[in-house]
Amino acid sequence: METGIYRHYKGQEYLVIGKAALEESLAEAVIYQALYGEYTLWIRELAIFKEHLDLPEYPYSGPRFSFRGKWTPEDATKHPKAITPFI
Repeated sequence: METGIYRHYKGQEYLVIGKAALEESLAEAVIYQALYGEYTLWIRELAIFKEHLDLPEYPYSGPRFSFRGKWTPEDATKHPKAITPFI
C-alpha cells in the first residue's frame, strides 16, 4: 500500500498515512485522513479500501479509492492540518 493522496469514487481526496492491524481480527487496515473539513482520521480494512465497485445508481464502476500521487511539500503547505505519512 503506497502512502500518498487517494481520491474516493465520490470525489473527495484523502491522505493514506500508513497501515495497521485491526485488533479484533488482525486484518490489515489502512489509516487515512480526509483532506477537507475537519481532517478526520479514518481506518478501514485494506481489502475494502482496495475493492472494485459496480454502482449503477451513481453510475460508477471502478476502485473505491484511486491513487492520485505522492505527498509533497506543496501538499503539506496546502493542508497544514494533515498528518505526514510514515510508511
